[in-house]
Amino acid sequence: MSPVQFISLSEYEAGFIALGARPIGILAIGMMPVGVVAVGIAPAGLISFACGAGLGVLSMSCGVALGGVARAVGLAVGADAAAVGSELALAGRRPEPEVRTRPTVSMTVALARDGPSWIEATVDGDASLEPLGVPVLLDDEARDQARRLRSHPVHARVRRREPPPPGPQGYRQPALDEPRALHCDKLEDAAPTLDRPAQLWYLARLLVVAALVLGGLGYQMRERLAIVAMNLAEVRWSGRVVSAAGVALPPGRRCEVRARLRSDGHERLHAKLTVSCQGAPVLLSRSVRSGCRLEQYPADEGTRYGLRCRLARVPRHRDTDDDDRPERPGLNLDTLSPKAQALVYAEGPPAVRVLVAIDNPSQPVTGPPLLPPGVQHLDAL
Repeated sequence: MSPVQFISLSEYEAGFIALGARPIGILAIGMMPVGVVAVGIAPAGLISFACGAGLGVLSMSCGVALGGVARAVGLAVGADAAAVGSELALAGRRPEPEVRTRPTVSMTVALARDGPSWIEATVDGDASLEPLGVPVLLDDEARDQARRLRSHPVHARVRRREPPPPGPQGYRQPALDEPRALHCDKLEDAAPTLDRPAQLWYLARLLVVAALVLGGLGYQMRERLAIVAMNLAEVRWSGRVVSAAGVALPPGRRCEVRARLRSDGHERLHAKLTVSCQGAPVLLSRSVRSGCRLEQYPADEGTRYGLRCRLARVPRHRDTDDDDRPERPGLNLDTLSPKAQALVYAEGPPAVRVLVAIDNPSQPVTGPPLLPPGVQHLDAL
């Protein structure tokens, strides 16, 4: 595995800043980037900005946004989703606190009424009602409730406290001189409350969405790190022209087949194949990730390899930008058979067909072998 680069331009190297078609890094920018912050057509990251389809804990896109928090001009799907277009909030709406309401009256009205009234108040730290302008006396039940509701806003049920009855001599102080007071027999919590089952159900859905998002990111990260960790081998085979049509190469002209191979030793095999001959332009240069078989042989000087690949030709065509793309030749490469050869062909015009006989085995390669001990071949399907 190559060390982390400050700026990486290859999908086989991680970087603090990674650019390319499939980059991986802290900040990854490209077509299908993976990173902490990923920007591109189909990014995946903790924070993703997409012009296509993006996946992230926070995902923003001008197409499709998938993530924990998804924002899009198009389609947003996530635990918390909002879009100019269509949106799907998988966790539903967050439960709002329920505010308990009661018809309440002012202190003046409560003092003037003969019956009970509800007033708004706050319980202080001493389990008493904060000063309201007149004394409020709590009975035993209301005092027990006040101890549980310290510092809470409450609704208090109060009644005007009647003056004491006349004494034995039938005398009592005039009513205007009586101190005004209220008696409280019940307190109710007036603070906003959440519906506990609804809150737990919402949190459960959040956890499910988070698991799906993090699972998707983990899969993408694992796949990219597996590519970064692949071993590299530069393999070369010598050969000579057997026959050639469409290109001026006489029989016997020396040629070389080069393969830049990367493999994890188990299922992945990436190859950059080049076929060239003396005195002629490069006949073929193409990359392939499937359809090859690799064999490995120990040697005194290092490791030798055998390779069989089939690459179909790609006809001349126009891409999505209406640009003309030239034909890419096909290749039948087989260095595993006793009669090792490489056939490069194209329909043209001009039609090209070059057959190269290969001298087996490959030149020895130093460095870590591509396949682990005990494994002699790998089929990349």
